[in-house]
Amino acid sequence: MSERISLQIASDIQGAIMPAPDGLYLVSAYHEPTGRAVYGIEDSAERALSWMEGARMVFAKPEGAA
Repeated sequence: MSERISLQIASDIQGAIMPAPDGLYLVSAYHEPTGRAVYGIEDSAERALSWMEGARMVFAKPEGAA
């Protein structure tokens, strides 16, 4: 992976993976309804893609009650 990749993670979540010069990957996800974003750094392309799946959980509506 050598160029920025934009992903549609869910209908309301956009993500991006951008390789950094030091071999790391900068990742971000934006949740359109709330305007919130999360950012991270991963050490491999596989972990960066996995991080995107985790972004779904970050913005998911809570289920049940505490």
